[in-house]
Amino acid sequence: MIKNKDSLLKEIEDFILNDIRPRIKMSPGIEDVIVWVKDVDNKKGTIQMGVALGDSTGCSPFCGCAARQITEIIFEELRKKFPQLKKAVGIAELPPEDYLKKWAEV
Repeated sequence: MIKNKDSLLKEIEDFILNDIRPRIKMSPGIEDVIVWVKDVDNKKGTIQMGVALGDSTGCSPFCGCAARQITEIIFEELRKKFPQLKKAVGIAELPPEDYLKKWAEV
């Protein structure tokens, strides 16, 4: 059964914030990376993720290679939890202001 898009987005965001974020924050070299869901096409199983690389990851804050690698790693986790996801695209960019506040919460 395909969940509605808003419900799926919320579940994925919660999983990233509650399960993936703590491990990112404890990982040397990527502790300042921020990851969020930009969009999901639940019929095709494609997720679009934003990746803020921080100061120590990639050749620049907008390094496509580093964003792709981090997306691939996180996508493996997401696919286990959300088997309907089949493909991920990661885009290096600045996170939305409201998401920065969520990411900073303990």
